Amino acid sequence: MAVIGVIGDPKAVEFLGELRDNAILRAEIIDLSKKSTRLPLEADFKPDIVLIGSGTSGENRPGGGSFAESEIESYEKYFNDNIVLINPENKEFLPLVASWRGLLITYGFNNKVCVTVSSVSDKDLQICIQRELPSLNNKIQEQQEFCVAADMERYSAESVLAAITASLAAGVEVRVLNSVTCE
Repeated sequence: MAVIGVIGDPKAVEFLGELRDNAILRAEIIDLSKKSTRLPLEADFKPDIVLIGSGTSGENRPGGGSFAESEIESYEKYFNDNIVLINPENKEFLPLVASWRGLLITYGFNNKVCVTVSSVSDKDLQICIQRELPSLNNKIQEQQEFCVAADMERYSAESVLAAITASLAAGVEVRVLNSVTCE
């Protein structure tokens, strides 16, 4: 079972939880941003996938403001030989992931990222995989578009996109995600 650590996006954590509860995603989901999160006791604990969410950039961060440099560096221990997912618009964390070893998958609302959104409505997102996308189970998701139903009043489009990108990286197939309904 994959371990997905999420930094700075409680709505993505919630959406990933729905995917897990609906037997779509087989993963342990850990909110690394919460001070109260109990991490496994192993000193060298590293999630298989680290999702740096939209809540890590200034205006999206609960309470506003930017992460302190020391706060960003405190997450560095999680980046080593794993998959990191980041929106490249999140400039605060880019220097941190630049020096790390592993696989970087980008998501967001532009045409240069690996996974983007081609349209958003109140009830769903049209997601586009723009490059071959590797996963933990060594399968490759080909370039394609698919639709995911989700309540866009409850979840932000970026949080759903982040959660779906994490699910793809964890090995969930597009045909399974295409049947998702989270409300």
